[in-house]
Amino acid sequence: MIPSFPSGATIGSIHVAAVDLGRFASFAASVPQIYGIRTDVANRFGLLADAFAANVLDGVLSGSELIERHTAFPVFASLLTPESKTLWKAAQLEGDTTVWPKYFPVNPHGMAYAEHPRMCPACVHDDREQFGIAYWRVCHQIPSVGICEVHGEILHDRCAACGAPFPTGTRSKAPGSQCSRCGASGTSPLEKANDSAGARSYAALIARAAQSKAPELAPEVRIRLFRRAFAGRRADEGIDRLLTYWKARSLRGLETALGCKVWLPGLRRIFATGSGQAPFAVVVALVAFAAEDIGAKAVEDIIELARVDEVRLSRLDERARQSKVLDEALHAQARRLDLPVEVVSALLCHETRRASELAGRLNLAVLIDLLSPEHQRSIPLWSAVSQ
Repeated sequence: MIPSFPSGATIGSIHVAAVDLGRFASFAASVPQIYGIRTDVANRFGLLADAFAANVLDGVLSGSELIERHTAFPVFASLLTPESKTLWKAAQLEGDTTVWPKYFPVNPHGMAYAEHPRMCPACVHDDREQFGIAYWRVCHQIPSVGICEVHGEILHDRCAACGAPFPTGTRSKAPGSQCSRCGASGTSPLEKANDSAGARSYAALIARAAQSKAPELAPEVRIRLFRRAFAGRRADEGIDRLLTYWKARSLRGLETALGCKVWLPGLRRIFATGSGQAPFAVVVALVAFAAEDIGAKAVEDIIELARVDEVRLSRLDERARQSKVLDEALHAQARRLDLPVEVVSALLCHETRRASELAGRLNLAVLIDLLSPEHQRSIPLWSAVSQ
């Protein structure tokens, strides 16, 4: 029997539902049966998703659709160019477990997925009413998200009776199940969840990104957005407003809320110039903050401007890709991403650290990834940037 499930349900919880419905004898035995290998059953980015689609869902959805709707892939890929998204997705479908850090170069500053699953009690109730079984939601598993974007409730992550975290791996259960340790059914909310305007707008943006509906996160849009909202203003004043938005008394409080290190010089650079280096959670938090600061109409105008520029530069980009002149190729891609020309000069002089300071590590990786392989090999320190 094929389970029915909501948009945004994780692949792991769809797997749990299939076992509960009797499609497989057990969770542990079904993993190699589905994928052909033993792999992470949470499958956060959709590894070998075609195999899952064929063996669990009888092809009702394709592997590509599973990746786009039921994994964390679209959340993190929303910060990349279409070319990078395509390459990353192809690697996931082929079962390449080594490639994802290249397309998510800011991850060293925080986890990509929660260590233990989290759920919203109201979502559990709604799922049981509609599907007969509850599902974990992808957007709730992003560590920096602590609130359900639909119901506004703090997410739960452990048993209320004994404090045991929700089980993972082949011990996974549907959310709302009895505790594996003590058998109790009550659950407790996250201890350090931040309930603020910033946290709620952040959760809403992540939820839209999980459905590939957050164009303001795309590099050619977010850089313009940052410059429109922040550039030319006093950095310390902007940081203070950001902390107030998150009800954080200090940067330490913001770090606790986002679950990652907030590098003050990088944050000041973004507020002062519109570009700089920051972890994924900080980038998304700044996009949500900037978008609210300038208003929905201004955001729409920036998105449209980026779309028009994309069309205008498409032919030039293609010629630059095919050109043997690295300078021309770099300038074309820098214009596409609206990055300062000094970034190109730094790369041509092999000053990767300087280029990263000017553009931000993620933006720099996106720029270089747009180049042809021949041009990438012309930048000796590219391997250091992409890892």
